[in-house]
Amino acid sequence: MLPSETLLILQAASLGALHALIPCAHSWPMLVPFLARGQRATTVAWCFGAGMLVACTAVGLLLGGLASGLSGGWLHKAEEGTGVVLVLIGAVLLWRTRAAHFGHMHGNCETGADSGCEHRTHQSGRFARLGPSAALFALGLFNAVVPCWTSLGAVALAAPAEDEHGALLVLLAFGLSATLCMWAVLFIAARGFRVLERLRSPKTEAWVMGCSGLVMVLSGASLLLHWHEHS
Repeated sequence: MLPSETLLILQAASLGALHALIPCAHSWPMLVPFLARGQRATTVAWCFGAGMLVACTAVGLLLGGLASGLSGGWLHKAEEGTGVVLVLIGAVLLWRTRAAHFGHMHGNCETGADSGCEHRTHQSGRFARLGPSAALFALGLFNAVVPCWTSLGAVALAAPAEDEHGALLVLLAFGLSATLCMWAVLFIAARGFRVLERLRSPKTEAWVMGCSGLVMVLSGASLLLHWHEHS
């Protein structure tokens, strides 16, 4: 069996990659307008990712500090409770992938300069006054704090960590994986490949959401059935 910390890190990294691929206002669509303004994909992704990683660090330290104050018995119960939450969330995503957004319409996001991205109300218009890099950093910060299904799953995985170190590593794995995957998507899109058109199709969205649900169900089961070793 894998050590508890290693298994949680791998599960969180999987959720981070899926988080970056889901075509909603928490992922690549809100970064596309920055590409349309001529910014480099690497700059966009890593300024955004820096904000995500700072937020993940803060949340990880907070959760780890709370967990370190629990006795062994309570930590065990927290782990099992987290497993139940993850299984339930994952089951919802597998059962009704489109209903998981509670009716949120994603809209269209094009890469052209004259694009009318329907996600603009979520991001650039509200943060543009900070300047390009600071706006992206702020977006990443809020992206990791405002919950969506995958980030909620990552927080749930960090909750049963035994200390600040474990919870921090779990959430950093989520943030770093999301950043790398988002950078790859933007990098490919900036070179003229039609990757965004494929990602925002209903079939792709349903597939990615279904994968997210499966990861959460398996992660929850691993906590409930203790498929790992505590250090």
